[in-house]
Amino acid sequence: MSDGDLRKHLATLITQLVANLVDHPDSIQVRFEVGEATTVFYIDTDQRNMGQIIGTHGKNINSLRTIITAIAGKNNIRAIIEIPYFDRPTPS
Repeated sequence: MSDGDLRKHLATLITQLVANLVDHPDSIQVRFEVGEATTVFYIDTDQRNMGQIIGTHGKNINSLRTIITAIAGKNNIRAIIEIPYFDRPTPS
């Protein structure tokens, strides 16, 4: 499997795992950016899903990071999972 195929496979795996954790799976989108030494996977989702993705004391997201890091590492790829912050409207 090529590095590009592996990254796509990891993005699909992240999507499937996260979709099974949340109440609103239709809003899950995973994208990735390849840097010099690291691939960063971004989980974009509705704010309603954030608590379920993160989990109590970060257990869910840390477990997901551990699994993806292990799979990527086995294939000599450094992977990071990020959840971008949502833009919040500023009070007027």
